[in-house]
Amino acid sequence: MTSRQVSAYPQTWKPESGQSIEGTLLAMDYITNNFGESVAATIVDGAGEQWTVWVSATTLRGQFDKWNPETGERVAIHYLGKILSKTGNNYHAYKMEMPD
Repeated sequence: MTSRQVSAYPQTWKPESGQSIEGTLLAMDYITNNFGESVAATIVDGAGEQWTVWVSATTLRGQFDKWNPETGERVAIHYLGKILSKTGNNYHAYKMEMPD
C-alpha cells in the first residue's frame, strides 16, 4: 500500500447502473482526507487504459475485504446501481469477481 497525491491518480471510474470494469489491479493506496480514510484501486483494463476506482461505498469495500485482491491479479467490478434496502435506505450496490 502506498500513498500519492489525489491529482496523481488516473481518471476516475464513474459507472452507470449495470456497467462493469475488468482488468489487472496495479495498486491499492490508502489515503487519509477530511472524510476519513479512502482507498484508491488503480486498474488497467483490456485496452490498456488505467482507471482509479475509489473504494468508498460500503458494499464495494465489503467486496474488496471479501476477495482481498493483490496487485497483479485480475478483478471485475460490477456496479448494480442504487438499491433500496429492507430498511428503506438507498445504497450503491457492487459485486466483485476475480476472473482467471
